Amino acid sequence: MKAFVQTLRFKLYIKYFVYGLILVFLFRTSLNQGDFKIFLEAAKLIAEGVNPYDKWIFVTENNFGRYFYSPLFAVILIPFNSFTASVPQFLWLIASALFLGRIWILLVKYLTPETLTKQQFQLLIILSFVCSVRFILYNFGMIQMTVFLLWGSLESLSLFRKCKFFLEVHC
Repeated sequence: MKAFVQTLRFKLYIKYFVYGLILVFLFRTSLNQGDFKIFLEAAKLIAEGVNPYDKWIFVTENNFGRYFYSPLFAVILIPFNSFTASVPQFLWLIASALFLGRIWILLVKYLTPETLTKQQFQLLIILSFVCSVRFILYNFGMIQMTVFLLWGSLESLSLFRKCKFFLEVHC
């Protein structure tokens, strides 16, 4: 029994260690200038009453970008302009990590083929993750919205499958 408890504690320590590494990675990444700076600058422009779609937004030296997302998203970000630049970026990266975890859960629910054994299914999931790591790291490195958009799409499909609608609809 004592060995079992020690094994559980060891697994818990590893889990916290991995979470700590992820937080360090997210904090370090939040110090970079990515697409999220464009979102924050667009929010500043909207707060000033300027159309963000007509302006080139400064990101870094010799690097400018345009804002292409919803004005609602920029309006939601207006309060975050009172923080230093890395705080909203760090919060967005934490949210993206949580969205990524939810995406993983939803995909596992969607991808349960009956023709595969448990080991084949686990291998499929691992290979899918390995093939996606490059894109995930790029998305986090550039502080983009792709993870959020994918999560929103998969979560919507999940709610649709469960017949949970915002408006009253009967399935």
